Amino acid sequence: MSDWNNNRRFLTRESFASFDRVFLEARGLRYQVANLTSFGATLRGPRSDTWKTGSEISNAIIYFGSRRVAQIPTLIVLSDRGTVEFGVMFAGSQGNSSLARQKARPAFMEHIRPLAECVDPVSFDRDLSFRVVDLSAEGACLHTSARNRLIFPGLLLDLRITAKASSTPQIQSEVVHVSRSEDRNTIIVGVRFLNISDSAKQSLGPLLLSFADTGKDNRMDLVKMAGFDIKNVKKYATFRLAQSTEDYRGVLRLRAEAYRRAGKVADNATAGEMADIFDLRSHIIVAEFQGEVVGSVRLTSCPRETDRFELDQSIVIPNRLSRKDTVEISRLCVSKQFENSNLVLGLIERCAEICLKLGMKAVITSCTEEMIPFYRKLAFDPVGQEFKLKTLSEIPHRLLVMDTRSISEMKSYNPLAWLFTFRLMVTHLQRFGYVTNSRTLKLKTMLGKIVSHALRLVGRR
Repeated sequence: MSDWNNNRRFLTRESFASFDRVFLEARGLRYQVANLTSFGATLRGPRSDTWKTGSEISNAIIYFGSRRVAQIPTLIVLSDRGTVEFGVMFAGSQGNSSLARQKARPAFMEHIRPLAECVDPVSFDRDLSFRVVDLSAEGACLHTSARNRLIFPGLLLDLRITAKASSTPQIQSEVVHVSRSEDRNTIIVGVRFLNISDSAKQSLGPLLLSFADTGKDNRMDLVKMAGFDIKNVKKYATFRLAQSTEDYRGVLRLRAEAYRRAGKVADNATAGEMADIFDLRSHIIVAEFQGEVVGSVRLTSCPRETDRFELDQSIVIPNRLSRKDTVEISRLCVSKQFENSNLVLGLIERCAEICLKLGMKAVITSCTEEMIPFYRKLAFDPVGQEFKLKTLSEIPHRLLVMDTRSISEMKSYNPLAWLFTFRLMVTHLQRFGYVTNSRTLKLKTMLGKIVSHALRLVGRR
């Protein structure tokens, strides 16, 4: 009872005495809500033996008119005032959350907390605003002003989370607990996401990746533990050429880790064994995240006809490919946490950018048979039969060749695939005159956009 009185002093109850269409239903009975706070209510209605002081009532529903605005998991009868009036307290108040967290909820940095907004389901003429303190794919902790007194466990909110001038689709959420801050100026609200779409997850995951306060923890791992599978990570990584001895050491460590994991080298292979003569005359591109090298690829050219590629040790390169106009991509690897993401695409994009700037006509590489469908999407075509890659445990590989015109002119390349792979990079190079925006390229780009739009429409049905 003392908690109830304290809460009443903290949050003045809203009276609904002038309304006759605010109801609470539970155990087959309907009660009129006379007044309401974040922590409880006064109800008026029929007397029942099950509604006695200390009783716990489950699954009560509050209606505003015919619209359901809340499902109260548990309420406790605090006082029975005769035949028609009951005081009840919502058991989810004071931080007694009914949400058992299955996933970690990384916190946002205090000065960069996203905004969550929704139409107030109780008041017809205002919106509710919250700051998102922490977040997972299952729910969040929100802070709001103490003046928002009508937030209580079971309240249903259609939240839209906003940051960096973009917002998620609406997320149907349920308030599961309410408590107050020590200074009594802030209401702390725990919500459970009842229906979160894939597009909402794709928006929230990158927010955590950018602004989570992780300390020394690996941010990508924490985001995955929170239930977000982020595939579009390349825009959060920094791509650059390896420039120092420390960069090179990071590349060798990454190669050893990735190749041991893929079975391409022995389990006891060291980072030092990942270096070879081709590193000396190659561009080594690194992808960096949180100051750590998490991806790398090597781009080797042959300025003279007598120069050799790494693949020359395992296969005869087709004569139709001029060595002076061809580059080789090799030693492509990413750290385990970025597997199945588009970080590989980011590395290939940087290779293609360099090739187009240098005026190269062809790119060669090799991969195992199961990776061919992936490389086809990146404009590579398999050539010839399988061969054993002698420099990596003689694992069977296929030679792959890319005509750079497939990127710059979309020659023999699916316009839809190009739209999601190289379009942004090509558009960037067009601004500086490296690529000509021909009429054919414009038409194919338009075709890709039309097909993409049509597929989105079909997916919404």
